[in-house]
Amino acid sequence: MEILISIVVVALAFAALGAWIASQKNRDGGEGFILGLLFGPIGVIVEAVLPTLSQPAPQPLEPAPQLTEEEKDRLESERRRTEAQEREKKLVAARELEEWRKARIEQMRREAEAGQVRYWQCGQAEKSPDLAISDLSRFLCPKRGGQAAGISS
Repeated sequence: MEILISIVVVALAFAALGAWIASQKNRDGGEGFILGLLFGPIGVIVEAVLPTLSQPAPQPLEPAPQLTEEEKDRLESERRRTEAQEREKKLVAARELEEWRKARIEQMRREAEAGQVRYWQCGQAEKSPDLAISDLSRFLCPKRGGQAAGISS
């Protein structure tokens, strides 16, 4: 069994060497791998003796087509129109946000004036003292001996 493993390891080493030699000579690495695997050192020598292939000449790149002045103008106007549309979308979104914010503030003021403040709890008045509260009895803190939240004596 040890002999079989040794043979496989040596065959793979010659295959790798053959593939490396083939790639150095601009040949297909698979060709060198097969020769080294099947024929061992003789396959590696054969691969080393084969002639080096010249690399194919690089194909010249075609020059990019030049745009006419009319096409350049059309692309520039399209770019400007797209930018204007994006700016308009941002402005509309900003206006809508500002309108929503104003409406929400007005709604909170009306609720506070009507005594419908349901999102304040005892002790939170210090965070927003500018919101007028008409009925302070709702915000008396039992922990503070009946003192209104946010009012220090």
